[in-house]
Amino acid sequence: MSQQHSSDRRLLTALQEMGLVMGVYVASFAVVEFLFKPAQDMALELTLVGSLLYLPHGVRVLATWLFHAKSILPLTLAEIFCTLYLWSPDFELEYLILASLIGGASCFIAYELFKLSGIDLDFSTLSRPNWKALILVAALGSVISSYGHAFAYAASFNPQLVLVETLTFLVGDVLGTLALIFLALAAHIGLRKVDL
Repeated sequence: MSQQHSSDRRLLTALQEMGLVMGVYVASFAVVEFLFKPAQDMALELTLVGSLLYLPHGVRVLATWLFHAKSILPLTLAEIFCTLYLWSPDFELEYLILASLIGGASCFIAYELFKLSGIDLDFSTLSRPNWKALILVAALGSVISSYGHAFAYAASFNPQLVLVETLTFLVGDVLGTLALIFLALAAHIGLRKVDL
């Protein structure tokens, strides 16, 4: 009986983690799509493909840091949902799924590449993360995601603009990650003050 209870508890925890990652990703995507991006386009008087403050990439970085490979599925599903229902571009479904899988796995791949190169970003130090390392993961994950999306949506991307789009995504992803880290820190500090 206790083994069944333990199994049920693990399943519930996994579903809660998935729901948390998906919910935060969808909320951050909506903020970018409906607030930041329109304001950016008006302020810059031009339309860039990406947002210069892309919070969902910060969700990718932090979710991967917290949940490792278990973050890939909820990140992928959340990106598919957001692309279909909040952004609604004219892409074939199979390319959209491929791009979402690449985006969902991009930060995990970045963490693993760092590990292979001898730089171990120890996941077990949850109380004292290396913020500089998270930004490096954000940058490498952004490049992986950008080129992966360009590959998946090759028919829709202008090859001459891939570098410009990648740089826009890189800036937006890193700034979005920084913003999300600061929001998480502020929330953590605020919650600690409430507990005192």
